[in-house]
Amino acid sequence: MRAGEPVVRVDLDVVEKAGLSMQTMIIVTEPASDTPVAFINFGKVQRGQVINK
Repeated sequence: MRAGEPVVRVDLDVVEKAGLSMQTMIIVTEPASDTPVAFINFGKVQRGQVINK
């Protein structure tokens, strides 16, 4: 496994048609540095949109 390598593939249309949500929690347990994680976007975001700095 390498960074950026897909772990799983999902047909989002099938998930949506089944009435399921793709809402995902993001839990940061061990940040790489002593700098706190700051989220800059909340709620619904788009693919590729930056959510933290």
